[in-house]
Amino acid sequence: MDLERLEKLLDLYFDQGLTESTNLELDQMIQSSEEARVEFWKRARIHGLLRHQIQEQLGSEPVPSCEVSHPPVEAADGASPRRRRRWLIASAATAACLLLSVGIYTAFTRIETTTKTGMQTASNGSGAARNQRAVFEASDNARENDLGAKPRGPWVAFLRNSIDAQWGEVGTARRVGESLPAGRLTLKSGLIEFQTNRGAVVIVEGPADLELVDDMEIRCRQGQLTVNVPPPAQGFLVRTESVDVVDLGTAFSMQVDTNDDARIHVIEGEVDLVAPSDHAATNSLVNVPKRRLGKGESVEVDRPGNYRDIEISDRLINSKSRTQSIAISFDEVNRRLWNHRRAQVAKDPSCLVYYDFAREPEPQTSDLILPNRVKTAAEGSDGTIIGCNWTDGRWKRKHALDFKSLSDRILLSVAGRHEQLTCIVKIRVDALKVDTTPILMSRDLSPRGVQWSIETTPENSSIARLVWRRNGESNASLPQEFSTKPILRDEQMGTWMQLAFVWNSEKGELQQFVDGKIVDTQWVETSGSSPTGELDLRDLQIGNGSPTVMEADMRPSNLCGRIDEFILFGRELAPHEIQAFHNLGRSYWTNNGKDGDWEHADNWSGGISPNPGDDLYINHAGAELARYQAYGNANYGAIHVGSFSGQLGELIIEGGVLKADRHSSFMSRVGSAGGEGRLEQRDGDVRINKLQVGLDRGSKGHYLLQGGQLVLSRAPVHDRYSLSIGENFGEGVFTVSDGSLLTRQGVVLGRSEGLGTFQVLGSKADTIAIGSLGSGDGEWYQGTDCMLDIRIDDGGVTTIQIDEGDGDSSEGADVTFCSGSLLNVGFLGESQTGAWDVMTWKGKLFNEGLQFASSVDTDVWSFEFVDTDQSGTADTLRVAARSPVKE
Repeated sequence: MDLERLEKLLDLYFDQGLTESTNLELDQMIQSSEEARVEFWKRARIHGLLRHQIQEQLGSEPVPSCEVSHPPVEAADGASPRRRRRWLIASAATAACLLLSVGIYTAFTRIETTTKTGMQTASNGSGAARNQRAVFEASDNARENDLGAKPRGPWVAFLRNSIDAQWGEVGTARRVGESLPAGRLTLKSGLIEFQTNRGAVVIVEGPADLELVDDMEIRCRQGQLTVNVPPPAQGFLVRTESVDVVDLGTAFSMQVDTNDDARIHVIEGEVDLVAPSDHAATNSLVNVPKRRLGKGESVEVDRPGNYRDIEISDRLINSKSRTQSIAISFDEVNRRLWNHRRAQVAKDPSCLVYYDFAREPEPQTSDLILPNRVKTAAEGSDGTIIGCNWTDGRWKRKHALDFKSLSDRILLSVAGRHEQLTCIVKIRVDALKVDTTPILMSRDLSPRGVQWSIETTPENSSIARLVWRRNGESNASLPQEFSTKPILRDEQMGTWMQLAFVWNSEKGELQQFVDGKIVDTQWVETSGSSPTGELDLRDLQIGNGSPTVMEADMRPSNLCGRIDEFILFGRELAPHEIQAFHNLGRSYWTNNGKDGDWEHADNWSGGISPNPGDDLYINHAGAELARYQAYGNANYGAIHVGSFSGQLGELIIEGGVLKADRHSSFMSRVGSAGGEGRLEQRDGDVRINKLQVGLDRGSKGHYLLQGGQLVLSRAPVHDRYSLSIGENFGEGVFTVSDGSLLTRQGVVLGRSEGLGTFQVLGSKADTIAIGSLGSGDGEWYQGTDCMLDIRIDDGGVTTIQIDEGDGDSSEGADVTFCSGSLLNVGFLGESQTGAWDVMTWKGKLFNEGLQFASSVDTDVWSFEFVDTDQSGTADTLRVAARSPVKE
């Protein structure tokens, strides 16, 4: 054997410089010479040591590019030369990746990764430059994109359950099973349940704002809670602004409003109500009495020490049954949405395989056959069940297959070669029992086969990554490997996840998803003379690997868990389509129909028209905007325009009837989660629950009411505002120039550090009536630096009416101008002189410092608060203009 030639070939191999002929030459030398194999192994061990050293230097961050696990030190006795070659190739792949990582690590550190939005840099620099794309829409629960994130500090509780939870602040979303550190939890809607490590169980219904102080104390700023305290947690404390609730071995429920009112009901045992801990030492509260509350008693507290016995509402008395009812309702809604979606999937001509795991009451097929539900399913594409047992899926009466032993799997075969492929699987992994949890794999290592699995890292068996491999074009060529960073943790085991990958051979691109969000995008170098990257899907299996193909050097593999849905598309699905499969109640505007027509199904994700009750997301603008002029009877859950970071959404309503108030707690949004939205209503009747314009940091929203009628029919429980403009550091503008605005409750500008503007342009609007709908009372709350912008035309200006909707003369319909709130006035046409009533109200005025904006000419304009009904209190805001004084 020519050692000098071997060394040269090995140098080329580890530098990735082999040609087809030199690769074949090296292959023959390794298969025919033990000495060549020993030399190859020495080189691999050197690179293995380099790998270890690099990992110590880089800490917990994954090594850039693909990573292959360590092979055993020696191949198994009796292993064939072909098996030894595969083992050596695996070693070489490790070494090659490590050598590359040393050279390109500095370059990688200069590249700004987009992990926070679910994207990673490419594993090949030139591929990355060629395939850069816009960052995908990140949900308002952006923390879920970083699934490997660990809680800061020691945990004090863990999340037991989550039902349709819409988390609050960007980056605060949590997953079932996740450990919770001390810190803040905010919930826009839905329900969560957590348990402290002392045993106290807390059920929270949104909207809610909590702080976990430690395992014996929480602070509640807003929300509805049910607390069950076992003996180890006796003395558990719930703090609010008006009262602290100290457990004495109890189960109790409570509601806390944004105005700090608290209502407490004892279900079992007793509680003590005491002065708020934050103020107990102050002189004003040192003598505040304590109140002991027993089983069945209910109290309202609006300020420290003011305990008022009340008749308790069903929401508090029946808190447990209400929780169960919410869970059942959630399951039923999901079932209905899933049935709607699966009917559409079955008709999709690009769908190759759809296993819905549904079992008929009287099965027409054997329990060993899993029918392919696609209408155009190829003959022989049904699955064959080996070993698995039928069990429950994601919800009651949803079936699944249970995988436990190494023999449990589903066999399937798809004819042809495929340049594009999307695979979506709904899976529950109960435990990471071994190094590799297989999901989908070819039954042998033949060319162009696919292997997709969850694999733990050698350094930490409690976290895992998704690994996707495509076998090479021949048995002698290396597989292509795509590995995410560690993204799955032990505490996520036992919960349902949606996993997906999208392969596009033309781009040389592989995307992987968890729960509808991109967690990794990588590219491979391709050229005109390179292989196409086709996939051969014959002889596939879902679940465990076949003992007939287990190689001596392969990592142990075993799927312990359940699968209740599996889909293969012969095309590349867009990210929003993947997300729509995960969020069954969401429809995403795509404008794939290229006509902007709301009624055209092709303009929505998956080519499926929105289902009644869906949340609708519109994140396209300009030529891609959405237009609505329909008269359908569909009632949607909510409408979100410009709702993802960096995205611009635009909706024009030109007529018809549009309803989005099906679910009482859902809120429609224009500009949220870092996006920018614009909704222009030119005509039509629009009825939605609560509307938020400009929500969250970095968000901008603008609603223009130019005609028709807008009805805001609700406000969430314990929230007095039907319209919020500029909230949570967001910027919002609401403009009325024509039409009618009716709300059930109040308007707030600039809550939680937001910046809001309410504009009234002229006198053409028919009505601006805040709190005139139903039994709620109107209210106006304008924060510091927020603006009321009034423009006078020839007819004057439409007056904003703050009504007392219930007509019972109780407290309500109040107006608050915070210190530094702004009033801007001007003319739409020619300048005039006169006075105009801008706002009237039926409650009280709290003026802490309304002032003109800096652009207002105070030599011309003035404003005053006027008592028009001689009641002794002001009820009208009036502006006046006089002719400017000539010098």
